Amino acid sequence: MVYRVTVLGKEKKGVWLKRMMILMLLFMALLGGVLAKRLQLPQADLQQNAVTDLPDFEFPDVSGHLQSIKQWRNQVLVINFWATWCPPCLDELPDFNRLQLKYQDSGVQFIGVALDDARAVSDAVAHFNIVYPQLIAGDAGINLSKHLGNHLGAVPFTLVVDTQGRVIQRHPGIYESGELVAEIEKLIPKSP
Repeated sequence: MVYRVTVLGKEKKGVWLKRMMILMLLFMALLGGVLAKRLQLPQADLQQNAVTDLPDFEFPDVSGHLQSIKQWRNQVLVINFWATWCPPCLDELPDFNRLQLKYQDSGVQFIGVALDDARAVSDAVAHFNIVYPQLIAGDAGINLSKHLGNHLGAVPFTLVVDTQGRVIQRHPGIYESGELVAEIEKLIPKSP
């Protein structure tokens, strides 16, 4: 009889664990849906503010030298707000690096605006072999990204800026390579 009680206890425990796992999965799915919805900026907001002028700003690079956004005027800019503690941000770095190399002779400049400290960014630059400039912005970068349309302060957050200095595209979250290439291709000056 003791053996039977032990077996029943294990069966009840197994059923209880299954129910808890199902409840946890449902809760996680619900939470994931809520978070995904909150992290999406309304398309109307993005379209309404789609074309604005990029303000002047400057931040130090990983070497501590102050860099002004003005030095990249008259180029198509892809400005990526990111952080080393953000896995989706790190996932984008290789694609951005590859696209910088592909388009550097076409007047396209990628710029990273890191919401981090210089040491962490320097380590990421070395690890990912990043070839485009990285500006160290910390909390000021969060404020700048919000000013530029990142209402939730999400990272990654990427801007596409035309050669006249107008913000054409705002993209919260991972920017799929094909989608970004389509935006860049529209803005590259065509030779006669």
